[in-house]
Amino acid sequence: MLYEGWPALQTSLGAVITASSLREPETIDSAETLLVLLDAVATTVSAYGDEIFAQDLAALLAAFMPASRGWFGATWALCTNADYRAARRTLRMLRHKPASDAHIYAEVLAAVDQVQRWHEQSGAQPNVVPVVDTARTDLAAFRSDLTELTALLDQPHLLQQSFADLVQLLETLAVDSSTPFRIPRLLEIERHIDELHAGMIIAEIRKTQAQPQHWPLLFEHAWLASCLDAARAEEPTLAGFHGRTHEGFISEFCDFDRQRLSLAATRVRRTQAEQVIATMNAFPEQAALVRREAEKKSRHLPLRRLLAQAPDVLTSLRPCWMASPLSVSQLLDAGQRYFDVVIFDEASQVPPE
Repeated sequence: MLYEGWPALQTSLGAVITASSLREPETIDSAETLLVLLDAVATTVSAYGDEIFAQDLAALLAAFMPASRGWFGATWALCTNADYRAARRTLRMLRHKPASDAHIYAEVLAAVDQVQRWHEQSGAQPNVVPVVDTARTDLAAFRSDLTELTALLDQPHLLQQSFADLVQLLETLAVDSSTPFRIPRLLEIERHIDELHAGMIIAEIRKTQAQPQHWPLLFEHAWLASCLDAARAEEPTLAGFHGRTHEGFISEFCDFDRQRLSLAATRVRRTQAEQVIATMNAFPEQAALVRREAEKKSRHLPLRRLLAQAPDVLTSLRPCWMASPLSVSQLLDAGQRYFDVVIFDEASQVPPE
């Protein structure tokens, strides 16, 4: 019956969606929420007509707010507030039957909420959908049948499943003529396993959706894990081992190692700075030349000449240089050694001659 009732529900909900331009519901709860919204819109339209949703309801609600402050506040606003009087006149003209200002305010407040919820799903104006009753009847019948199936399968979460998942389940049950009759026996086995305090294994199987061929391994794993727990209880060495503490030691060691790298970089920079000072003191002429070139804004010496005249200070200030293999000959004099180590990358670009 449940599988046979799905096409009717699908058709009636499709008619509702077509007539309202709202988003198609994915679950039973969202379908019921949709129908509740349509009922609320129908109630508002029956009281005010379709014109109510053509108004600027937010502005009307703001101007008509004194109606929510009791008789005195409404009376005072009626005497002193022109916006309130205009909003009151507009709403009373739209409403088919007389009502108190407080009641009208509550209805407009509900209409504003309806517009907001409607626009969350569609850009169209709220409207009355005549096929709501059929969809409500089909949805109630579908929920009733699904509730019975939920009790039979002992699967209460089915009521929260999406329609796509439910249809897939129903198609599977409709094709398989033997499994549905095995379910009571399966539930009996599950209850027996739960009585043996192994129900968590069943829960894990459901959670991970493990394949049937893996179920024995899961039970074996649970048994071995219980043996390990017993061993920890009997062996002081195992009992004293704390995984998080051990991981904390590892994390602390990693932090110290990173700090050591940072400190090493600081030491290297300090050593290099000391070496620069010593070199500049040892070669004051070169240091003076480099300072003069650094202070210039133009007409600097070519780098090759500057390097030839102040090799010690320049290489001390910048101990590491990078240049393409083809430009090295333009920078360095082949007759003098400037660097301790030279690393060639892309050496294939250097002509063999």
